[in-house]
Parts: sequence; structure tokens; C-alpha cells
Amino acid sequence: MLSLEAVYKSYHSGVPREILHNISFQVNPGESVAIVGPSGSGKSTLLNLMGGLDRPTMGRILLDGRDLASLPDEELARVRNREIGFIFQLHHLLPQLSVLENVLLPTLAFQADENAIARAESLLNKVGLGAHLHQRPAQLSGGEQQRTAVVRALINQPKLLLADEPTGSLDAENAENLGNLLVELNRSEKVTLVLVTHALHLAEKMDRVLELRNGLLNRRKPA
Repeated sequence: MLSLEAVYKSYHSGVPREILHNISFQVNPGESVAIVGPSGSGKSTLLNLMGGLDRPTMGRILLDGRDLASLPDEELARVRNREIGFIFQLHHLLPQLSVLENVLLPTLAFQADENAIARAESLLNKVGLGAHLHQRPAQLSGGEQQRTAVVRALINQPKLLLADEPTGSLDAENAENLGNLLVELNRSEKVTLVLVTHALHLAEKMDRVLELRNGLLNRRKPA
């Protein structure tokens, strides 16, 4: 479903700096994969490349056979909106909108989905937020805000869910609950999940754990 072929990523700010070196791996439909590694190893860069938020210096990133880097900007924006869901460390909810309105935001970019409201309400109920539909983000706990962000990422029924340190801003209890929720949604929604994290207990909930170090990606060896 997702395939990276000899991907390199370098930045040029005076002196060229190679972040990713010859990254090749595949993610199967419905699989959950965690990517771990030290700070500054390029985990977020790799996730951004998978989501079409950045383009590789060399190599190909294929989503269902389409090379994301070769797509025109408008088509790439549509793929990101309709086929990829993003969860970040901070929830990025709009404070002036209700929980339900925040969840529905991604449905407004392209052709309206007449079933979006019913799906949003169903997902919010599923994650325990059914009683908070019309509250503002400031009225929610940190865990509830992040669960809202998860539902927003799922509202367009993406094939691929990408999570960048999704528990990084949460306390231990909420982090554990969110990790369990991601595992449950990966299975029940049949969405492919790739996350980057420093939290090994979260990574170990996934089907596969890869480690990014010195620009190279390899299967993580058991401790």
C-alpha cells in the first residue's frame, strides 16, 4: 500500500546535510508500524515525506502505486485530504469551533460528504466524546483534545493514518489510553497506521517496530 524506494532527503543551508539515506521499506494494508529513534534522527522528516507534506531529494514514495513526489500540487492536496490522516503532538484544534465543527473541518476542502456529520458523531461516540459534541476545545482535558484530533484525522476515511509523537504532550494515563485507542481504531477502521514516537511502550503495541538512526532505517532489535 505504501512503498518507499531508495529515498534520500538532504537540506542545504550553507553546507549540505543528509537526513535520510537510502530508505526503502513497505507498509501493508491494515498494518501498524512504529518508527523510533533518537531526537534529530529524521523521524518527523520521514513521516512528512510519507504524507506528501515534503518531497524527497531522491527516490520514490508510492501510495497505492502513485508516486507522491510526481503529483501536481492540486492532486497531491486532494490525496492528503481524502486518503491520508494526520495526528500531531499538539492537537491544533481551532478554539472558536466546537468539537464537532473541528472534526468536520477536513470535509469542507473538496466535495461535501452528506454522511460526514453522522460519521463524525459515530466516531466521537466511539472514542468517548459523544457528550462533548458542542463544547469548545478549552472545555476539554488534554486527552479529550487529542482524541478529538484523532477523530478529525479519520473523518474522511483515509487509507493511511500518520501520527507524529501523538502521546508526547499527554500524561502517562492519557498516553496509555490514546495508544490503546490507536490500536483499536487501526483494527476496527481498517486504517493503515504509521507513527513515530519516543515512547517504546507505545511502539511495542504496533505490529512492527523500525529504528531510524544515522539516516538509516532498520528493524529494531529486541531489548
